[in-house]
Amino acid sequence: MTKKKALLIGIGLVFIAAIIVSVNLVFCASKYGNGVVTRISLTQKREDTMLLQMNYLLPSGNYSVRAVPEGEGEYIGDGMIDYNGAIGKYRIMIHFGDVELAESFAKKMDENGIFMLADGVWAKTAAPSDHGFVLYIGSDKPLGVEPVEHGTLNALAGTIKISIAEGNESTLT
Repeated sequence: MTKKKALLIGIGLVFIAAIIVSVNLVFCASKYGNGVVTRISLTQKREDTMLLQMNYLLPSGNYSVRAVPEGEGEYIGDGMIDYNGAIGKYRIMIHFGDVELAESFAKKMDENGIFMLADGVWAKTAAPSDHGFVLYIGSDKPLGVEPVEHGTLNALAGTIKISIAEGNESTLT
């Protein structure tokens, strides 16, 4: 095969790959609209630290992370209600502005939108009335997190990594 033929074949393969990627992006954009969180995992990194990782596709908007004060309620579709302790005494909230949770999570959730992330650590989703969704992470062990305001998301896809400290209340403040 000549160098010219090899070059043309290589260019053709790159062109075909670009078309396939473009078609997949258009399909995802039409299916998910504002973007989607596709995977959530929680792993123990050290005795007192866990790593929460959330993969996403085609996001718009930002995200924020914060510890939830004990007396604060929880979001529902049209406001907030008193928190009933369903996922534990201590909670962290991740709020996504214009991103949805993938439909595959519906299989993992109970009727209240709760699913287990790890032994003793639960997650609950809520949809505030304006847009996006809220993911609560909860446990009966104290949890701490570095707050994030207006966290940015990559335009096509990426992973958010959040370090969560666990321990007693005096070591988290």
